[in-house]
Amino acid sequence: MSSIDARFERLYSNLRRVAHRTLGWNHEDGVHQPTALLHDAYLRVRDLDEAKFDSDRDFALYLAATMRNLLLDAARKRARQERLLPRADVVLDEIESERPWGVDGFLDFDSALEKMRQQDEKLFEVVHLRVFLGLSMKEIAVHLDRPLRTVELHWRLGKSCLTMICRQSP
Repeated sequence: MSSIDARFERLYSNLRRVAHRTLGWNHEDGVHQPTALLHDAYLRVRDLDEAKFDSDRDFALYLAATMRNLLLDAARKRARQERLLPRADVVLDEIESERPWGVDGFLDFDSALEKMRQQDEKLFEVVHLRVFLGLSMKEIAVHLDRPLRTVELHWRLGKSCLTMICRQSP
């Protein structure tokens, strides 16, 4: 088993939970099933050069970005089909819950997330790992090699930052 396979396997249960929560809005129309999403993510990372990832942190951040891109593709496809307007506030409220996100909030949420990334990369990394990999605060602290209290603070600040960005957006 390669180190990429082992790393993916360690994160699989979190990824599956995130996929179920995130795809609740999309589950019935077959655009993306949670298992299919995970398989797509795996296929995108399995053949990469293992040397690309110096650490579990690098792998986790890359995998979170892969999940995010796959979810964005599905959300964009659904939005084109339904011509829905995005609402990021819905996604912010649902990050901590296990309720499915709506496609109407996901695209706007991603836009706000990119703005936050430009403002503060450290907050972005914490939010990215929490939302797209479903990692606990302790797991994020380990992956990012940061103290737990710092990660918890970055999570709170990241959610506040996203809320402010969403309120400023037209």
